[in-house]
Amino acid sequence: MIQSDYACSVVPRAFLETPSYDLWMEFLKALDEGREKIASQDAKLRTSPQFLPPTTESVQQSQILVNELIKDVLKFATSQWMQGPVGYTAYSSIPKATPPKKADITRVIAIVNHCIHYGLPSLCRDLFKDMTKAQQEPWPFILNYQPLVKPLCDFLRQKNVDIASTPFIKFFKTIIATYICLVLGKEDQPHNVNLRRVGCASAACPDCRDLDTFMLDASRPTHTFRMVQKRRIHLEERARAASDLCTVETIRSGMPHGTKITKHSDIMSSATWEVRQRNAQTFLASFGTEDVLRRIMGDHFRQVQDALAGTTPLLVSTVVQKMATAQARSGNLVSPNTIATTRGTKRKERDF
Repeated sequence: MIQSDYACSVVPRAFLETPSYDLWMEFLKALDEGREKIASQDAKLRTSPQFLPPTTESVQQSQILVNELIKDVLKFATSQWMQGPVGYTAYSSIPKATPPKKADITRVIAIVNHCIHYGLPSLCRDLFKDMTKAQQEPWPFILNYQPLVKPLCDFLRQKNVDIASTPFIKFFKTIIATYICLVLGKEDQPHNVNLRRVGCASAACPDCRDLDTFMLDASRPTHTFRMVQKRRIHLEERARAASDLCTVETIRSGMPHGTKITKHSDIMSSATWEVRQRNAQTFLASFGTEDVLRRIMGDHFRQVQDALAGTTPLLVSTVVQKMATAQARSGNLVSPNTIATTRGTKRKERDF
């Protein structure tokens, strides 16, 4: 990430060895606030003999280096946006009952703000690309995108940035298409975006595979698993960790005893087309007016309308098709440890 010799000489080694979003953002703030002083001191070091005032050329060169350093630091901070402080546990391979993380929303908006400030739309584009490729199932989409869309759109409007402009339009278009495909679904098919896997995901655990099959079934509200105590305790532990989805009851009559799992009534009712349709309309309204949606979706706007009416599913892009076909895989958020840089490329960035 940090490629220039100047940056490598300035960035503390501890930052590189123990990457942290918060550390990088504090470092970015210090660089931004002291950029003139840093450039001045650097220019003096470049002047020979050093008792002479810096030349205009050396001052300009130092300013360029400091600006490049700031951009490098922002890129590295962006690559750590999913990383937390010491003791933080990122999303496990099995999603747990975790509320939307306000910290992640704040970080994304902070990064977008810096990208606008420093004129780095390509960094926004890389961040959005990494975010969208991480979503493969409805539940993590609900967890990570729905809470983000409205605050991000509100922030862009406050900055007088057109949300239907580059690089936001492609990101929002993918978000909308993904929602229609994975969350709204088809009218004639049982579909519950609130359901998720809760098993241990071990290939050697058929009990958890059966548990996940039941948990993802939008048509079955309850089921009793009968098995020996050791296996039953393991199953109950996994199910109790998803208290937002279901209740767990031990059935002590009959042999062997059983574990009765019952999904909450509000979870089951969310599978109905009317609820899914109403939630989709609320989600789309967070982007703005119908005119804004029309500009974002372009030629696909009519397909969005048809999907909402339940007449035709949205024909989505190749990216979203890959997401839809990956539903059998784990839906955890992939941490973007590497953000591609544009250093050395000939493509010119577009202004915000």
